[in-house]
Amino acid sequence: MVLNKILKRFNPISLAEMDSVKLMNRMDSKFVFAIDDLHDILLSLENDYSVLSVNNKFTHSYESLYFDDDKDSFFRDHHRGKKNRFKVRYRQYVDSKKHYLEIKQKKNGRTFKSRIQSSSENGDLSSKQIKFLRDCSISNLDLQKSISTSYQRITLVSITPPERITLDMSLSFSKNGDTIKMSDIAIAELKQSKINRNSPFFKLMKRKGKRPVKLSKYILGRIALKGNEKLKYNRFKMTLLQLNKIRKNEYHLV
Repeated sequence: MVLNKILKRFNPISLAEMDSVKLMNRMDSKFVFAIDDLHDILLSLENDYSVLSVNNKFTHSYESLYFDDDKDSFFRDHHRGKKNRFKVRYRQYVDSKKHYLEIKQKKNGRTFKSRIQSSSENGDLSSKQIKFLRDCSISNLDLQKSISTSYQRITLVSITPPERITLDMSLSFSKNGDTIKMSDIAIAELKQSKINRNSPFFKLMKRKGKRPVKLSKYILGRIALKGNEKLKYNRFKMTLLQLNKIRKNEYHLV
């Protein structure tokens, strides 16, 4: 309730109005902080950003199903810092009941996003979707379901210059019947056409001592649910240690 009152202080923006800031070709900067800090962070941003409002709602539910092969190639490419790498996922925009097959390509530091609308909900790839993957230069098509994620998202759009911030909370990761919830952290992603450290959000994170991290929700979920898997993740250990410091519960990632 308090969160909703804070978000009502922002100017609302509709999905149609947000079309000019899709940023399907962009630079991303991710930040992680304790959920208890979210209210103060939002109050510091109300004069510089509008908030996405859909049917008078400011927080929206997302669900994603990620794919990888039996060698965990997408995960390993990220861990190696490969300059040209991919993620493949089904994404459901729960409130609007829309489904998409999405590809995120990281190429020389930039993020390129492509997607096609999908009616499938069972995670099986159709011939049309396989063609879409192939057309997007994904040569490895022997993909299988990896992990599922769900979360609540707030989307802010800057008044000037054009940039977006997504704030994800109530994170949940599931794989093979196991689920881990992370309700004590928030993941922010600043999306810009090019890195601009004069962004109000970038400067706010600097004042709060928050540095960008190299950790996606897919990577975080895979590590949290690794079980007995031999999954190499030492490249992410510094970020995981930072997460351990801000998390309240006893479950630690490393």
